[in-house]
Amino acid sequence: MNFKQLEIFKTIMDTGSTMAAAAQLGLSQSAISRQLASLEEQIGRELFLRDKGRLIPRPEAHLLVGEVDDVAQSVARLRIKIGDVRTGAFGEALVRVAFPHSLSTTMLPPIVARFKSDHPRVTVEILSGPYDAIERMVRNRVADLGFVRLPPEEHSFDARPPL
Repeated sequence: MNFKQLEIFKTIMDTGSTMAAAAQLGLSQSAISRQLASLEEQIGRELFLRDKGRLIPRPEAHLLVGEVDDVAQSVARLRIKIGDVRTGAFGEALVRVAFPHSLSTTMLPPIVARFKSDHPRVTVEILSGPYDAIERMVRNRVADLGFVRLPPEEHSFDARPPL
């Protein structure tokens, strides 16, 4: 299987049809159908029940969609990093830090300024959002570090109160 097949599968799951997936991905409906058939052949199972032109996800499709989404997010992160490397958009290192909106304009600027004076060749990218979004950013490795409310909703985090 290849990434294109996984991307097509995920898009079909998101949109509900090969026609909508084709429109979203800029491919023909027949190309979408061929790639889906090839993926199903490689897996050895039909992922969708075909009913009067509709695709109904089988349990196997529901089982795979979360894992395929994780792969898609990893590839998206890789594309961002490749873009950073290509453009030289960072110095020796890039650190992505997620802060709540309320702190990103008040508390954050002096912290970043102090960090940058000690580490001038490190690029700091600031991401902001509500606490639950920050936890998702860290879990999905969009952010390297996140400032969240304690205790975090995600119990697997290594959360530490500020020093």
